[in-house]
Order: sequence, then C-alpha cells, then structure tokens
Amino acid sequence: YDGIQRPLERIQKISQSVFVPRGVDVPNLDREKLWDYQPKNVKVGDLVTGGDIVGVIYENGLFKQHFVMVHPNASGRVKE
Repeated sequence: YDGIQRPLERIQKISQSVFVPRGVDVPNLDREKLWDYQPKNVKVGDLVTGGDIVGVIYENGLFKQHFVMVHPNASGRVKE
C-alpha cells in the first residue's frame, strides 16, 4: 500500500506497469480473500445492535486484531 491505501501489487498486476495509471479503480481490500474469522462474545440467538463487536480477524503483522462490528443502522439476532 502507498500513503493513500492503494494496493500497489494488485494495481501493478492489472496495469502491467510500475506506474499507477490515471483513473485506476481497485478496492483496498481483496474481495476474493477468505479471512480467518473468530466470533467474539456472541452466540446463535443473541441480539446485536449497531456498534456491537461480533468477531475478530487477523489482518496482518501490524494489525493483530481487526474487530468486526455490526453496522450502525442494523440490528437483529445472530444466525448460524
């Protein structure tokens, strides 16, 4: 990543160049990657609301714990 969170390796693969082309649009996070999700303090049937932490994923060496939270405008019960 560069200073504005562009995934430079993926941009290079797409553009086949070491230069970042104008208008390139690549998501910051790889949408195809499967993350190792660990539920945190929730079980099936629990009621969750916006801001609740429902899990943790390991992102990289810099961010050991990346918290997964419920969207601020969402609520409901945890399903399997």
